[in-house]
Amino acid sequence: MRRLLWTAAVTAVTATTLSVATTSTATAAETLQCDTSAAIYLRKPDTSLTLYQHNEPEVGTHDWQTQVGIGHTWDGITLGGPDGVVYELTPEGQLNRFRWNGGWENGGVSDTVITGWTGWSRDTLVVDSLGDFYGIAPDGALHWRRYTKNGSTWSYQDRTLATGWAARYNMIWTSGNGTIFARSHDGNLFVHVYHAASQRWLENDRQIGWGGWNKFTDVASVGGGVFYAIDGGTRLLKWYRYTGNGTWAHDAGKDIGDGWYGDWQIEGKSDACRIVGATLPQRPAVAARLDAPNSAIQGSDGLVTFFYVNAAGGLTAAKQRYPNDYSSLTYQPFVGHQKYTGTPGVGASEDGKLHTVANSYDDAAFRGRAQAVRNGIWQPGEIAHDGWMPGDVAVVPDANKLLNLYAVDSAGALWRRAQLTANGEFGPWRKLPTSGLTSDFTVLRNGAAIDIVARFTDNSVRAARLADDSVGAWRAVGAGATGRPAVVAHYNNDLQVFVRLPNGVVHTQRESAGAFPNTWTAVGTLATTGSPAAVLRGGGMVELAARGTDNKVYQASQLVPVGGFGGWDVKFDAETATDPIGLTLSDGNPIFTWRGPQGDILTSYLNPGTAADYQAATARR
Repeated sequence: MRRLLWTAAVTAVTATTLSVATTSTATAAETLQCDTSAAIYLRKPDTSLTLYQHNEPEVGTHDWQTQVGIGHTWDGITLGGPDGVVYELTPEGQLNRFRWNGGWENGGVSDTVITGWTGWSRDTLVVDSLGDFYGIAPDGALHWRRYTKNGSTWSYQDRTLATGWAARYNMIWTSGNGTIFARSHDGNLFVHVYHAASQRWLENDRQIGWGGWNKFTDVASVGGGVFYAIDGGTRLLKWYRYTGNGTWAHDAGKDIGDGWYGDWQIEGKSDACRIVGATLPQRPAVAARLDAPNSAIQGSDGLVTFFYVNAAGGLTAAKQRYPNDYSSLTYQPFVGHQKYTGTPGVGASEDGKLHTVANSYDDAAFRGRAQAVRNGIWQPGEIAHDGWMPGDVAVVPDANKLLNLYAVDSAGALWRRAQLTANGEFGPWRKLPTSGLTSDFTVLRNGAAIDIVARFTDNSVRAARLADDSVGAWRAVGAGATGRPAVVAHYNNDLQVFVRLPNGVVHTQRESAGAFPNTWTAVGTLATTGSPAAVLRGGGMVELAARGTDNKVYQASQLVPVGGFGGWDVKFDAETATDPIGLTLSDGNPIFTWRGPQGDILTSYLNPGTAADYQAATARR
């Protein structure tokens, strides 16, 4: 495409600041900082490109510099990015990158970022202050894309953030780092804030405008919540400044220009204004816990796969070679990242493929692996789940067989990240209305529902029902717990909780009619350490395992349904270096597994048809 290169001087950029009203708990005040003038790029139907400079964009004065023509034959979608970058997306799907800095960089010759990138609309494709693209794709979903250049080669990351946006919204624009304004088909306005580095929704679906927004034919954003909107009917240009938390500047919506036509396309320099001192997610410190328990899952082929973080910080899978044989495993240490920590979460998607996710002690980022073939090989690359949480993640399929990830942040809030479609991508982390939790929690399926039982910072244990992004009323279980609660869901959907109290003895409570007695009942007198494990057998009775102070694993069996437990016994006389975990197999039989001091996987199990009591196996290659 031809470009006219103009040498007209552009006003030097300095900065002004203005305080922003905020409810943030940050110690430093947030301020709005803007360039002395904000660049607005205007593309007219004759395909000409004109530069407007609006003075004092932070206050919206009716003060403009002399407009300057800077190009022609812009026949595609024009997009304004940060640092003077301007994109043209041609009808053929070629994304051309230019940079204006008082004149066109590189003599006005574009840098082609990608070709064949078609299917986008000028009203629903935008660039934020970081240079990230947000757009509603032909599949109707909101996508995030980041282009990165290495030498002369461009590459990109692409994420699906939400489904169903085309059915709901007909225009989007950004104004800040991940701040997305979305106009619904009935003319209402909503704001969403996405933090790309942690993959969190910081704010989601907050309504900030009630009717009337359909009158605007185009919007140009310059960052920091400041944007300009053309009222095509009146040909007026209006200035807005969104100050966050559902509030606007007192004079937002005022007229700052006339003669702006409805068929004009306007874009802004996306970082001309910036919020300085904003409270953003921070990576918490994460301990290197290389002696955390295993996790285990049975595949659709009937074979159990164990997952754990090895002594070098690598994520490892170990799968049975033969049914009911826990002495012969095939090990697969995953290549790539080698600073994992804690117990991996594990689940199976709707197609039966296994997923495992573990935290990292170097950057507090969750990373995952997924099978490429059900019960077979694994995909070669890692799945970035990020999150920035200090503890482990729980992976649970919901009633629609969508995998849900749960984790607790350093402030004690529970977050959820779920698959958007069956066997599909995971959406961003969403904060659930919770506080005061520790990372010692258990999430489990209970019939068609998902329940959580958590230890809180006051060492109380509470239970609640989870439904998408809502949390039901917390039910008090009991006080004085240590470690992670173990939980089983009985056939009538009553929960039974097991915890270790400060004296080391495992105690339990079972709910009835949705309430717990709030009094702990001791399970024997064995002094234990760590957290207990509990599973429900096919016959409806509970099996327990716990690590004794002598580093042996002790087990106890329920004697009758809704009854007491027999004594604690060592079923496998081998030293343990981790707490045990339990798993109920598809035939209703339980297994318990842990690792020995040399890192070997030890399993106590019932072998159907050969023994009434538990058998033991030390895994080998």
